[in-house]
Amino acid sequence: MRHLALLVLFIFININEVLSFCQPGCICFDDGKDVRCDHANLTTFPYMLNPMLKKLSLIDAKLKLLDSASISVYQELEYLDLSNNEIEELPSDFLVGFSKLKEVKLQNNKIRLISDDLFKELPSLEVIASFFLIMTL
Repeated sequence: MRHLALLVLFIFININEVLSFCQPGCICFDDGKDVRCDHANLTTFPYMLNPMLKKLSLIDAKLKLLDSASISVYQELEYLDLSNNEIEELPSDFLVGFSKLKEVKLQNNKIRLISDDLFKELPSLEVIASFFLIMTL
């Protein structure tokens, strides 16, 4: 009986983490809609997060490559911080379909070129923080 009680307690304590799709190395808030993977030493873009994700912070997560398929699941995204990584290239279709995205931060990466089309179809976008330049739309 004691083992059953401990099991129930363990499940109860960890149920929020299970329900929020929180990837190892990340901290999840608001039922997984606000996720911080700062300093997480990720090799790829996180893919095991809540599809209803609104805020994603990947500051100094050691990201190098971004692909459109990895982020396309998070169409509810409003805030994305990719600052202080090792990103060299942003695919031109990386943010396609993100009609609710309001703020993107890209400072302190190794980005050499940003496609003219990258921010084209983002009607809600208000702030782009890139390199040492902050632009308000």
